[in-house]
Amino acid sequence: MSVLVGACDPPRPADSGVMQLQDAAPNDSNTNTDSGGGSDSGVPTDAGGQCSFVGSWQGTIAMGAFAGQTLRWSFTASTWTAGIASGSVQGTWSYTGTTLDVNDTSSMPATLACPAAERGRYTATFDGTCATVRLAAITEPCDGRRAYADGITLARQ
Repeated sequence: MSVLVGACDPPRPADSGVMQLQDAAPNDSNTNTDSGGGSDSGVPTDAGGQCSFVGSWQGTIAMGAFAGQTLRWSFTASTWTAGIASGSVQGTWSYTGTTLDVNDTSSMPATLACPAAERGRYTATFDGTCATVRLAAITEPCDGRRAYADGITLARQ
């Protein structure tokens, strides 16, 4: 015997695990189709349907010492590399909710890297297609990284 949840059923708390019939269909914009993090729209997402940083990005630095220069920023599963003019910085990262955390691990020239203990934390605001993301500093003790990351809008390459 099947039981249908409908308008005649008593109200249930939101966390009861029971979904109304009209909400039971999958939402195509958040459905992942492979374990590599892709979605059916071709937009990279993580396992939770959230936009993913993994891949290559490019943007024009908004302000500070590097204003107007192109930033190329690539993310793998746990590391990143950023290139500005003839320099580059490498580091580690994590992304939870809307918060991107970054740490520098090395750079060329060596003076570009922030001290490893100086973690930057940014709010990441993706567009509806996960094709662009805007970063805004929450906490950033490193002036150099703040100069290229705070306020930048990156486009997926």
